[in-house]
Amino acid sequence: MAKLVYLFGGSDKVKGASSGGSFGYGKSTYSSLSDVKTVAYYSSFKPTKRSEGHSRRFIVSSLFEKHTFEDASYTGRAFIANLRDGSPVPAVDDEADSLAESIGLSPRGLSSIGTSIVIFGTRLNMDRLREAVETHWWPKLVDQELTVELYDGDKELEAPAPKARQDLKPFLTCYEIISKRQNADRSKGEKRGQIGTQTTKYGDWAGVRWDGVKVDDELDENRSNRVALIRSSKMVIEYNSNIAMSGAQVAIAGVFVADEKVDSLLRLSEPPAHNVWDKASDRLKDNEKAEVGNILQRLKGAVRAFHRELQPAPPPPTGRLKVLEDLLGKMLQGSTGFEPPTPSGPDPYKITHNLKRKVARNAVRLAGTVRIELLEEAKVPNLQIEYRPSIEILEDETLSSGDPLGILVLRVKSGNAKISGDPINRLITATISKKNPLELHLESVDTNPDWALAYRETISAEDVEI
Repeated sequence: MAKLVYLFGGSDKVKGASSGGSFGYGKSTYSSLSDVKTVAYYSSFKPTKRSEGHSRRFIVSSLFEKHTFEDASYTGRAFIANLRDGSPVPAVDDEADSLAESIGLSPRGLSSIGTSIVIFGTRLNMDRLREAVETHWWPKLVDQELTVELYDGDKELEAPAPKARQDLKPFLTCYEIISKRQNADRSKGEKRGQIGTQTTKYGDWAGVRWDGVKVDDELDENRSNRVALIRSSKMVIEYNSNIAMSGAQVAIAGVFVADEKVDSLLRLSEPPAHNVWDKASDRLKDNEKAEVGNILQRLKGAVRAFHRELQPAPPPPTGRLKVLEDLLGKMLQGSTGFEPPTPSGPDPYKITHNLKRKVARNAVRLAGTVRIELLEEAKVPNLQIEYRPSIEILEDETLSSGDPLGILVLRVKSGNAKISGDPINRLITATISKKNPLELHLESVDTNPDWALAYRETISAEDVEI
């Protein structure tokens, strides 16, 4: 109860094995929903030496704005509690039971271990509260690790019932498959899988065909073609719309449950709202950003492969090769209306690529060198360049790219250069001359070996005097 009641904004939370968040601000939600900014906490637990043999605690906490009164400054924290050495401490055992009963709570005992939280003076819409609990906490509800009772005055309201929600049923089916309480039936369009590397398990996923749902752009209404992302807190972090295939003829629902080995990493990647796994989070180191990106990419590859299996067979081929037609069309003039671009003059530099796919067991990466040199015939002695490399996934025959892969390794082999940015957005600034070219070594993160990878780059240059 100490961290729940007393501590706000503590970064040590992330060290826990299965805590919900890592910023420590989420608990302030309780007081912010109270008209009087006041919340009561009543808990029951097994007595231990650390708890001094006590098994129940009760305390009331208020969280007001910082303020000044009679020339004294106050933090805004206030408590209804006992005092020990000048500090507020909870009432315990029989006194805790008595105080809890005085505000309408039923006494807890060792047979009812847990915490009751009372928000005073709240104007919450109870139907919306029930829906929010069902939407984001259904894993804990179906595992019977969370009980939520809703009251309006003395009237007990309908409790959260995620199993009755049509828009959640496919996700619950996925969760039952992951939990091995139900077998995946391929004849019904169900599949269970696992992602990870040779050394680290990232987690388990399951997908199901979602029959009867309308597939359109209004995805928020039915959550079709989304994957629920879950870690050890058993809260749905996000219903991600970028993992499954968009615009597919057959809809799916998916669930991914992260392994405890990557729980702390994913928790660090979340913003204060805990509503996304962000591979670009400032709280992650470069190698951690790459690993979060790798988790999402591997999950995307596995789910999309399953999603493609469910799509109807394509129509018979017409004998036309779209990509080849497009390329030939751009090369030819005349009735196509294509006009070649006007040359802007030769570049004073040359870029040489020596990049290769490296396949190791169940993963592939792009690795090698890039050399940028000033041509002998260049009329400038020195060139200041800004170079941005990018490695992307080719997802279909139109050569369109998907999310960029992180460049995990990037170092200067020769030349003077500065490297900045994260693994997704690398920037190299350098000055090259005819005697001092720039040579870079780079390697992407590992990804699905079935995917084609493309190396893309942008470069800007200007003449400088040295």
